[in-house]
Amino acid sequence: MTQVTPPTHLGFEPVTTLYCSGGTVNLHPDGYVVSDLVPRTTQTWDTACEMLLAGASLAPGFKQAAIVITNESRTERDGRRAFAEVGAPLLSCVALIVRSRVSEVTGNFFLRLNRPAYPTRLFGSVEAAVEWVVPHVGQPIGPEGIELLERMR
Repeated sequence: MTQVTPPTHLGFEPVTTLYCSGGTVNLHPDGYVVSDLVPRTTQTWDTACEMLLAGASLAPGFKQAAIVITNESRTERDGRRAFAEVGAPLLSCVALIVRSRVSEVTGNFFLRLNRPAYPTRLFGSVEAAVEWVVPHVGQPIGPEGIELLERMR
């Protein structure tokens, strides 16, 4: 992951932007993370872990309150497993931004099937998700999350 020029289409100027193979991870000035996935890509175990580590590096010691702009990307079974298992101690919440009815149906199916350990909701826009995400900012990472990050680095 590398630091890049902040994207201008997000509607805010990120404090920091990291580029991962699956997309950008951007720290909002209010403390939440906005992940903007590369359109129509496939998220794998590796890309999911890379993005989770990038988000964790933006707010050390705190769980990520995350907004994920899915951009019609899809997630393989191992990618979903990574977000569920690796993400559990690192995420305080996830707002998934879906822009099509197909993505909404797929997202709802994923949530019912996988039942993430952290609050997760679907939204039609980033603006709609912000109000829900902000109260989840600032939750400290517990010992399990710290241990996981040390093993992954």
